Amino acid sequence: MANFVPRLHHVGVVVHDLQASLDWYRNNLGFEHQYSFTLPGAQVAMLVRGEARLEIFQVDGAAP
Repeated sequence: MANFVPRLHHVGVVVHDLQASLDWYRNNLGFEHQYSFTLPGAQVAMLVRGEARLEIFQVDGAAP
């Protein structure tokens, strides 16, 4: 089982404002916006910094 997951691929975070969060992660932590897409009820963006990946979701009706 120890070899089942050699490393973490990415982390997902639900945010209140996708654009403000994109700006914050780029300006403060040096992430780059890789791509965005829409799912039913959600806007999603993938950010990268080196091998780190962060997927942020703005979900309709999500509570803080």
